[in-house]
Amino acid sequence: MQRLDSLQVLRAIAAIAVVFYHTFYALVLRGDGCWLCENESWRKSMIFGVDVFFVISGFIVSTVADRDPSALRFLIKRVWKVVPLYYVMTGIEYWFKVRMGAIPSWEQVWKSLLFFRQPAGPVLIHGWTLVYEMWFYGVMALLIALGARGLGWWGAAAMLAMGWYRWPLLLLFAGGCVIGEVAKLWTAPRWLGVGLMLFGLSWWMALSWQGEAYGRDFNWEAAFGNHLWRVQRFGVPALIVVAAVVLPVWRSAAMPGWLVFLGNASYPIYICQQVGLVLGGQYFGWMGGLQYAAAVTLLCVGLGVAVHLLWEKPYGQAWKAIYVRPLPRLRETPGASS
Repeated sequence: MQRLDSLQVLRAIAAIAVVFYHTFYALVLRGDGCWLCENESWRKSMIFGVDVFFVISGFIVSTVADRDPSALRFLIKRVWKVVPLYYVMTGIEYWFKVRMGAIPSWEQVWKSLLFFRQPAGPVLIHGWTLVYEMWFYGVMALLIALGARGLGWWGAAAMLAMGWYRWPLLLLFAGGCVIGEVAKLWTAPRWLGVGLMLFGLSWWMALSWQGEAYGRDFNWEAAFGNHLWRVQRFGVPALIVVAAVVLPVWRSAAMPGWLVFLGNASYPIYICQQVGLVLGGQYFGWMGGLQYAAAVTLLCVGLGVAVHLLWEKPYGQAWKAIYVRPLPRLRETPGASS
């Protein structure tokens, strides 16, 4: 499949939306009276970016895994990209918390580093999404090792079973896997892509407006802590939006270079945002409302871009030295070339 610049643009928008949400959450904690601070429904709707990320992961990984004959190589490549930066940021967040006198327990630390779910969340709170990512990677590696054909379909089935049983957020990965398999077989016309995009975004906006009907006593924190409720609320529009980006003929069209670049930097923007939020609170605290949110969001994006250029890109290039070297194969996917 050709490089999907349109997907990188969606990743950039999703990452910025999540960072923007956290900047407004910081305003809520300090008692700011701006509209988005007081309107829980619209503020919470920006977490929609995480749901989109999960669907994108299902799409990308199921597509890439189908071309990788080695389960071990596939898993190492995922770990190589995700884990080191997450560990560094976990160490920085641990230092932040020690300075504030809120020292995490050793149980929380080792569960964070080994991607265990825990009620208190990991030391680096934004790392909770990586728990589900790593489970998904492990399942896909197992399917490669078993020699499964049509990895996207098998991955979707596994995620559906696990999501239905206990972890609803995995249902979003299942949807991404299905979209990946459909994209291999069919390219949608442009008009259908436009229709899907408008429908998905309209659904999302309607859900955001719908929040007004819940009343002031509705507990939004508890609601979004209920992952099944969240998937039921945002899962379908997330699937529709991703499908609208990767299925139509424009998926291989030229996109704005700066947005494609930010999409490539979306992981460090997301995982490093805590540093930007802390620094923003220290140096931009005199600002308020939208001005504060915009300034801190730009700071978080800037830090993520710097990490992408100075760490992720050169570190990622080092992977090629390993990738071209033969690794032990647990079992090759039937029909795949070496």
